[in-house]
Amino acid sequence: MMQRLVLFQVSGRRFGLDMALAKSIEATNVPQAKGSDWRNRGTLVVDGEKVPIYDLAAIMDDTTFTHDARNRKVILVKVQGRYLALLVDRMDRPVEVDNDLVEPLPPIFRGPPRDCFPKVLRREDELILILSPEGLGRIAKHREGV
Repeated sequence: MMQRLVLFQVSGRRFGLDMALAKSIEATNVPQAKGSDWRNRGTLVVDGEKVPIYDLAAIMDDTTFTHDARNRKVILVKVQGRYLALLVDRMDRPVEVDNDLVEPLPPIFRGPPRDCFPKVLRREDELILILSPEGLGRIAKHREGV
């Protein structure tokens, strides 16, 4: 069986997301966060609702790698009935991969890393963490105190 993934880059690392979860991909000129400013990166209006933009580099505490703000994109996903707008440095092309190449993240990883990235894709001498918007949504809600 095959799986379609959207690949993207954050802080010089490649990640993946199940293509079915990506509602849209939007161009943006939001600059990279400074320090731990992972939210308040602006908002998108979706279905009349203001959706905060979350900077994935800042959430992962890695803002040392910079990209031209003109190339950054926002991936819009819906998690537990609410939208999340995820700011990434660069989009790569979508890929179709065999399910056998996608494995659970090893049990050595626990807590937030495992919640956000429960699976890994082994591809061409590269490990690509697969993002779980649900796990990221729980972290965002916790950090916001919601």
